[in-house]
Amino acid sequence: QGATNYTMTINDAGADPNATQGFTITINAPLTTTLVSSGYVLNQGTLYTNLQPVTASGGTAPITWGVSPALPTGLSLNPATGQISGTPTATQIGTDYTLTATEANGSTSSKVVNIAIIG
Repeated sequence: QGATNYTMTINDAGADPNATQGFTITINAPLTTTLVSSGYVLNQGTLYTNLQPVTASGGTAPITWGVSPALPTGLSLNPATGQISGTPTATQIGTDYTLTATEANGSTSSKVVNIAIIG
């Protein structure tokens, strides 16, 4: 991976001089996600900041994050960092959430995280 420089020369028998143009091709590592924590048991009414259950590497910046289904009421996902923050307002049984990283060229990588909220 990395950048490689090339020069292309166009030869036309009826033209002088020949046209030359330089260009660079960059091949990035594929986007991958890593599960940091497969699950959380959070307390209702407690503030949580910057929980990072999944990280991303490779791909072409910027990387954006999404989650499905929507997180419990009071929690939100930072679309730029993939971090979860907020204060959950209601209890719930453990539920699976799919966190998906999307890189600039549209490739995606996802991991599943389970979140339970206790009273």
